[in-house]
Amino acid sequence: MSVSVTEGNFSTVPGIDNWEASLLQDAYDAITTAEEWDYFRIFSEKSFMSSQSANLKKVQAHMKTLDQHSGASYGCIMRSMEAIAKNGWWVWLGERVKYQNSKH
Repeated sequence: MSVSVTEGNFSTVPGIDNWEASLLQDAYDAITTAEEWDYFRIFSEKSFMSSQSANLKKVQAHMKTLDQHSGASYGCIMRSMEAIAKNGWWVWLGERVKYQNSKH
């Protein structure tokens, strides 16, 4: 079975449920709208959860699902965004698919 994945569209990524896809999509769209991909490319702080960065606050202002996150889910989603920013969508996708396949 072949799956068509579109760059930047998390609902097309195999193995991601609708809830996670919506959180990833919201963060991706917020970073794009806030024009903060460069911030994620050079992010070097210890934690997204404890960051007081104006750049991150700008992203959060565009997030529609911010109130649906636990601290852990927020951190995980932001680390995925950091990986996309630093390595590119297709590398992130390849790592994600490898991880999904290792679980089965």
